[in-house]
Amino acid sequence: MEIKNNVVIYTLDKNIYPESLVEIEKNVKKEKDLFFSIEGTKTITVIIQQKNIKLIEGRFKNNIFKKRMNLSLITLSNPGIENTPGAIYHLAGLFFENEINIEEFMSCHDDTLIVIESRNIAKAISFLKF
Repeated sequence: MEIKNNVVIYTLDKNIYPESLVEIEKNVKKEKDLFFSIEGTKTITVIIQQKNIKLIEGRFKNNIFKKRMNLSLITLSNPGIENTPGAIYHLAGLFFENEINIEEFMSCHDDTLIVIESRNIAKAISFLKF
């Protein structure tokens, strides 16, 4: 399990300039910092660390629908999880049972990425030890 604090989630209007977002992503990743983007039908969700918020706000200040701060990213690495029926259901259930809202939920092969409010991180760690 890996935890990153000071995470910020932006919901942006999808009509932004994609080249600008790609440029920001390159700059953030060059510094080995956190950057994820998820494209929906009308919006783009961007997940970054707080130290990089000026890059988003400076470029897209008029296109920000929502900004969520004081978040933490939990990365769970479990080989074979993508082939385990009910694994995501089980994980989501643990958060539900402990009254913790999942702000964002993503996966990439063996990694499951969960964003929650930072105030709940100690509680989450206690039930994720398996």
